[in-house]
Amino acid sequence: MKIYSFKQNTGKSIQKFNSRNVSIHPLLKPDEPFQIGYFYLEANSVLGMHPAMCDQLLMITSGSGWVRV
Repeated sequence: MKIYSFKQNTGKSIQKFNSRNVSIHPLLKPDEPFQIGYFYLEANSVLGMHPAMCDQLLMITSGSGWVRV
């Protein structure tokens, strides 16, 4: 069994593609073309537009936001 910590201050900061105030805790990144991660997006944060390497799914667990295609 592996225990994960999702504390906001222990995640990896994302700054590519003009992203700001975003951090990720990678959970699973197998050889297949998919990955699973837990993101923290602070108020007024931006996860910049980027080329998707595979299908993506966004599940919001708290707060609200919107997605642009």
